[in-house]
Amino acid sequence: MKYVHLVLACLTVNIGIFILHSAKVATGGTVGLALSINYWTTLSFSIGYLLVNLPFLVLSYKKLGKAFTLSTLVSIAILSGISFLTGFLPFVSIPTWIGVILGSAFAGMGMTYLFLNNSSFGGTSILAVYLQKKYTWDPGKTLFILDIFILLTTVYSIGWSGLIYSTVSALIVSTIVSISRKRISEKINAEPKEPLLEDESSEMLIMQ
Repeated sequence: MKYVHLVLACLTVNIGIFILHSAKVATGGTVGLALSINYWTTLSFSIGYLLVNLPFLVLSYKKLGKAFTLSTLVSIAILSGISFLTGFLPFVSIPTWIGVILGSAFAGMGMTYLFLNNSSFGGTSILAVYLQKKYTWDPGKTLFILDIFILLTTVYSIGWSGLIYSTVSALIVSTIVSISRKRISEKINAEPKEPLLEDESSEMLIMQ
């Protein structure tokens, strides 16, 4: 049943990515970096997204555990696959501000939904979850700060007007995530206990 939730979350985020891409708006995080790579190179979003995620996955495995990392890998694979299929759709031009609002809303809801299922889309979202778990930092605010830094490094390619649109997009996403920060905290801190219980049960069976 959990995989159904992951697919729904990935579909929701992919809708947001498609709208933002159609409006030619870059976002922060690994999704933003992958979109920027897609804009300025021949590398597809799905491949760029996978490559950017690698160092963060190492952090996830060491600090957040195997269960969270595996769930994140599944989510990344699902999103990459859906994005690959979406690439066959015809390009649709969407007014920038409409794209910013709608695309960011979908992306924020999908990301929150994934956090609530003890998973993430990798990249900066892994770092946000780690800092939330260790220091109780608001994951939404953490994502926003990280996104701003990423966007500032790409201002040469998106321009100052693009930076404004992208900043508003990041603010919308982070606000949606922040609204559910307490529920996210409960899920992230509670979910890792389950695999441990399963391991203990397995050990007891072996001993018997």
